[in-house]
Amino acid sequence: MNICGPRTFASMGMAALLSLTCIMQAHARSSKNSLTGNPLDDDGKKSQKAAMTTVNVRSAERTRLDVNSLLSYSVRQDLAQAREPKSATHRFSASMTLTLLDRPVIKGFDDEFADEVATFGAMIGGQMTTIANEIDATAGNGPAEVSDLDLSVSRGFKLNSIWGAKSSVETTGGLSLPTSLASQFEGVSAIPYASLTWALLFQGGRYGIMQTVSADYIVNQYEYSPVSREVNSEGSAGYSAFGTIRFGSGFRFRAGGNARIIRHLDGTNTSALSNVQSLTWTDGNFSVTVSHSNGARAEDRETSMWFVDEYRRILSLGLSARF
Repeated sequence: MNICGPRTFASMGMAALLSLTCIMQAHARSSKNSLTGNPLDDDGKKSQKAAMTTVNVRSAERTRLDVNSLLSYSVRQDLAQAREPKSATHRFSASMTLTLLDRPVIKGFDDEFADEVATFGAMIGGQMTTIANEIDATAGNGPAEVSDLDLSVSRGFKLNSIWGAKSSVETTGGLSLPTSLASQFEGVSAIPYASLTWALLFQGGRYGIMQTVSADYIVNQYEYSPVSREVNSEGSAGYSAFGTIRFGSGFRFRAGGNARIIRHLDGTNTSALSNVQSLTWTDGNFSVTVSHSNGARAEDRETSMWFVDEYRRILSLGLSARF
């Protein structure tokens, strides 16, 4: 996960596919009932689900840990790219989260009624580039390259209702380690990051508004990039705001924008703006997302940090399966 670029790295995101994202912005339990995933329809449906579950409560084992895994694939193309034929980037990722609950539960029976104490996550993946349907192996790292390892911990808090909407915040802290050859060649040692997300969910999650502030810091050995010969980034801070609408048959539409300030090692600053629109279809543990990002930086977690100033118009398709 090359950052600054990559994050409203909430990422924070980026990402914003955080996403959206982006987006890993990466917590498996979050897709059930946290800020960054698809909110549950309402308390009535949770009760109905628990009532329909057939579990031998007396013999079932109780635990305070909830373990989930996620496999994702995405293909993205920069429509603003002048070259022909255009290139496409294919990304694969695998993540696992461990959520510590506030009380022992029987998974599949009463776990939906427990609150999370903290969620710990780890994500790793890889990518390859194709040009005119042929794999590009000219970059020096072979046909495919491993991405950076991302470790994170998050905690959600419920707040008092505002305007009849459920209000909550989620705090996230993490560390990106340079397991990719690209980051190692750039001299990156580590990238710590943090984010805070505030969500308002109306009508049981049918409508939602989410705002995120985030920041990251790049521990870099080199002042200038060996690739671009330009000064490297030292860190960044950003803000993003999104609105979501859920409608029939498992569809959810999201639209919003990102603003970010990138600080370079020579003391100069660069600002970047972008807007994002995405449509996600979810069926059980499987989801499909089509996303479009337009602006000076791509979706969170989607831009390598030495290209933060380039104009891009990214169209992407993402597939994910949860286990």
